[in-house]
Amino acid sequence: MTDMRDAFFASLYDVIKENKNVLLVTADHGAFGVDKIRNDFPKQYLNVGIAEQNLISVAAGLALSGKIVYVYGIINFIILRCLEQINVDIASMNLHINIVGVGAGFTYCTDGFTHHGTQDIAIMSTIPNFKIYNCSDAVNTAAFAKLGFIESGPKYFRIEKGVVPDLYPAHFLPDEGVAQLCKGNNMCIISSGMMVHRALKISNTLLEKEDRLIGVLDVYRLKPFPTKLFITLIRNYKELFILEDNVANGGLADKVCSALIDGGIYIPTTKWNAGDQFCFKYSTDREWVEQQMMGGCLI
Repeated sequence: MTDMRDAFFASLYDVIKENKNVLLVTADHGAFGVDKIRNDFPKQYLNVGIAEQNLISVAAGLALSGKIVYVYGIINFIILRCLEQINVDIASMNLHINIVGVGAGFTYCTDGFTHHGTQDIAIMSTIPNFKIYNCSDAVNTAAFAKLGFIESGPKYFRIEKGVVPDLYPAHFLPDEGVAQLCKGNNMCIISSGMMVHRALKISNTLLEKEDRLIGVLDVYRLKPFPTKLFITLIRNYKELFILEDNVANGGLADKVCSALIDGGIYIPTTKWNAGDQFCFKYSTDREWVEQQMMGGCLI
């Protein structure tokens, strides 16, 4: 198994190797794969220092000159700090720029609320022209890196660090936006990103303990939401649970409920999220922080 962050930059390495028009720009934030790109392709790598707002504007200038740009940083610093620049410099001009944010949810649980990526989906969803992708394993993470080159326009990729089991086959193509990882009888858990693994754990535990077959869906493209396929997949369930590591407003749950309304479907739905609050809990155990923030709903 491969670290998810390394999977993204190993895939991006191949893109940069074959296309001299592709650049990676960072704000003094690294990773093993980033170091390899910097060392092997110094003319296609730029570190602007700890100046994220400037990074976005520099990326916009490069894109306007014909470059395809990937910008990389910690989610809160690359999104919340740069909202005006993202909105004006990238989105309004519909530039081919890929924002790559690491630290979704409580990834940086040792660093406090300044580093928790729990508001970014809601914020980025309001910005026209942007597509939002959420990585759930090394396979789709690597596929997203290539998608950033192939698909024009602004995109936001939420990537992770750490090793998790692969959920998708090697030939995975991220074109549908949602995937049914296991099929249930009456109940289904809808999730995205790293929380998909928690959803599968819940499903497997209930199957072993209570012989209850619970479905699990991974929504890996959050915007535009894959409404048509999503409705097809959940139409026959009697109860839905939405599991996400985001604040209560503007995230996956809101998108799911909007899709149900658009589809003219009513299914009783329970939402598990981080609530309308900041997280001031510190720990080296990410799962413990998630348990505390979500009211113990996780197994």
